[in-house]
Amino acid sequence: MKKAKDKAVPAAVQAAFARFWSAYPPRADNPKKPALKVFAELIEAGADAEALRRAAGAFAVHVKSKGFDQVFTPHARTWLADRPTRSTCTGSG
Repeated sequence: MKKAKDKAVPAAVQAAFARFWSAYPPRADNPKKPALKVFAELIEAGADAEALRRAAGAFAVHVKSKGFDQVFTPHARTWLADRPTRSTCTGSG
């Protein structure tokens, strides 16, 4: 049985994701493709891409200010899928 192909992500969403990715705190093992998929789903559901970027930037500042080791930074896909992150950037609960 063939696996369904992933839906193509529009160029505008890819560009917004690139801005989000550059704002997110660094982590050595942080796969982009799963994070892009969650990001695109959030945008499709009504999330504000700029709010996600700002939240990622604020999280990066927090991580840096606390001196956390990269290994303790969640994968971007996990962070994006977290309910508080979603509600902050979509206005939903």
